[in-house]
Amino acid sequence: MNHLHYLHRCLQLARLGGQGAFPNPHVGAVIVYHGPNSVKGSGFRVQGSSEQSVIIGEGYHKQYGSAHAEVMAVASVKDKSLLKDSTIYVSLEPCSYHGNTPPCTDLILTHKIPRVVIGGLDPNPQVAGSGVDYLRAHGVDVTLADDPSPFIDLNRRFFVNHYYKRPYITLKWAESQDGYIGGRDSEGTPTQVAITGNNVKAFVHRMRASHHAIMVGKTTAAIDDPSLTNRLYPGGNPTRIILDRKGVLPPSLRVFTDAQAPTIVLSEKETKSAFPHVKRHVMVPWPAPIEEILAFLYTDLRISSVLIEGGANLLQQVLDAGCYDEVVRFQGKGEIGQGVAGPVLPRDYAFDHHLMMDQDWVSMKKRVLSLS
Repeated sequence: MNHLHYLHRCLQLARLGGQGAFPNPHVGAVIVYHGPNSVKGSGFRVQGSSEQSVIIGEGYHKQYGSAHAEVMAVASVKDKSLLKDSTIYVSLEPCSYHGNTPPCTDLILTHKIPRVVIGGLDPNPQVAGSGVDYLRAHGVDVTLADDPSPFIDLNRRFFVNHYYKRPYITLKWAESQDGYIGGRDSEGTPTQVAITGNNVKAFVHRMRASHHAIMVGKTTAAIDDPSLTNRLYPGGNPTRIILDRKGVLPPSLRVFTDAQAPTIVLSEKETKSAFPHVKRHVMVPWPAPIEEILAFLYTDLRISSVLIEGGANLLQQVLDAGCYDEVVRFQGKGEIGQGVAGPVLPRDYAFDHHLMMDQDWVSMKKRVLSLS
């Protein structure tokens, strides 16, 4: 049986979930009937046999809190009597606990599906192999993919959350040809400088739309007064996270006044905000290691992914701590001459993907997940 063919179809289906599945993983499921040539549809025929394998059901997880991929796939099967002679392929291990929906393992047993082929195990401690064990204990033939990496990569953020207990971290900055991310005035005060063009700006807004939150330091918030929204790309705006240790940022900043997205301020002391969309959280003691701040975002605030846009000090802290998963660097065509130097990448660091947007270069790299 060509398991890989159907597992790849599961991946295709899983990606259809888009942002709607968040914070759940993207999961796709395919049901394949093995029996006499009496079912319409294209499929594989075993050489020398009267039986064929035909896809009779498909599904994917569309929306957080709604039916899982396995449920959608079973529901799409017109003749449920075929399920007892079928295999269900699923990109991620079926859940075995009752959350927003009943366990998918029980669904498989209820319909007497005899075989399950799984792309990768679920890292969620509530599952983490228990789904496989439960099915096998009840007589179901369970097969795991020889190479789980495509299924892990599909849900990189979900795996990082559960293995590292922190959000998935993407670092992003733009720098000039001579390595500066901002300018300085005659008195040495950092100033905002346009480095890249409009196409890069639209690309960044797309990145923002794909993250749960966006984070900047106090200096970046004060100098740039950014909105930190994805107004140039459709979708909900990310939660805005501002590091303001002393609580000195002026309340006139756009992140405090525009109410376009929730804003979280991390400080060392409790202060009140006049704006209902702004929440302040105390980090004690301060300065807290960046690892602790990121862990707090996930364990206490349930932030699953963060796009860190600056400034240089914050970016460098994360790079030095090694608690990042993806780096995107934009390079404009011009030079600044003197200014705020960009972050220093680790020794021997090499981007693995490059593309050009107008006259700006984009360099990207995803870290290999170490899940041992």
